[in-house]
Amino acid sequence: MPDHILSVQSMVKTGAVQSSDMKASVADSAEIRPFDKTYMNFGRLPKYWIVMFLARKFPRLTIDILRKVDAFAKGEVRNIFDAFTGLTDNTKWPAQAKDHDVLWYLLSRVVDAIGPRDIERLMNAIDISGRIRWKDASPYRFSINDQLDEKVVVMTHITGLEVTLNAGMVLPTPEGLKQMVIEDAVHDRGAKLKLDGFELRLHTKFPEDEGPNHPVLVNEKGLALKAMVAEVCEQIKAGALPRVWTTAADILAKSQQAKQVIADNDSTRKKEEVAKRVAVRPSGAAVKKMRIVVG
Repeated sequence: MPDHILSVQSMVKTGAVQSSDMKASVADSAEIRPFDKTYMNFGRLPKYWIVMFLARKFPRLTIDILRKVDAFAKGEVRNIFDAFTGLTDNTKWPAQAKDHDVLWYLLSRVVDAIGPRDIERLMNAIDISGRIRWKDASPYRFSINDQLDEKVVVMTHITGLEVTLNAGMVLPTPEGLKQMVIEDAVHDRGAKLKLDGFELRLHTKFPEDEGPNHPVLVNEKGLALKAMVAEVCEQIKAGALPRVWTTAADILAKSQQAKQVIADNDSTRKKEEVAKRVAVRPSGAAVKKMRIVVG
């Protein structure tokens, strides 16, 4: 078993999961079944699984941190997943990757293939309440540099690639940078610069097949992911890649923990929504409804 996977005993001992939860998880899921074949795109990937993937792939993103992020805003865990994999809700989910182990290896390879994702940048952008400042965590950053005795705005992708924006797009001044509005700052290929009616998809400024235009991110007709899935399946079949996700008891325990975290946050949100509706309802409305009920 890989070193980065905790044993069930250590998880219970450290309080990462209660022994009762662990037993229930193992009892309920002696074998983790594949995802439903009707799940056609990654927008259907359950949030609890995303939490587990992120916490396992990036140990600094603990389940507790992800719990706070999800509690602050319902869609932010998926945004982190998108930012670190380059996938979107509409990306087609390969059929063979409905298997949990295949999906784990596929997504791990996607993360490694598209270039380094700066976990430190993200951690610094998450405040104590779980709010993410995406301006600081975006794959793109902007700075003012001197080139040939003139100031220019340089756009840097998270992989380190740099391109220069001409002065007609953004003024190379601190005020010019402040006026910039980046829409969909989470996604490498979805991010757009909006300024005085001008709109620019940021990835179009970078070379083909590099940075935000990496073939895996472009995933033309789904071919890149299909090829990676086929390779993973062959290696699992040959025994070159061990099955861990669907066999390790600690994964089952963490699955239960992640599901409970998401369920608790969703329950809290529902209670808050009900409380808000009750607070704004006219006092007579409740009385009138009660009269109708009692007859």
